[in-house]
Amino acid sequence: MFFQIHIEASKESRSRLKQNIIEYLKKNTQKSQSEVIQALNTRLKGWLNYYNMPGDTAIWNTTE
Repeated sequence: MFFQIHIEASKESRSRLKQNIIEYLKKNTQKSQSEVIQALNTRLKGWLNYYNMPGDTAIWNTTE
């Protein structure tokens, strides 16, 4: 038999992440695009690593 474990962040956690990104973007309008992208990439990588998830785009299909 083959078992597969499915790890997924909770809906609340995904919602909090989205809200944090929105707040960050609103507060950092003066920064250059490359600075914003670098900061967001760092946050997203940390979040994905916390939940031990690969950088799979499937998770973003469920983020509302």
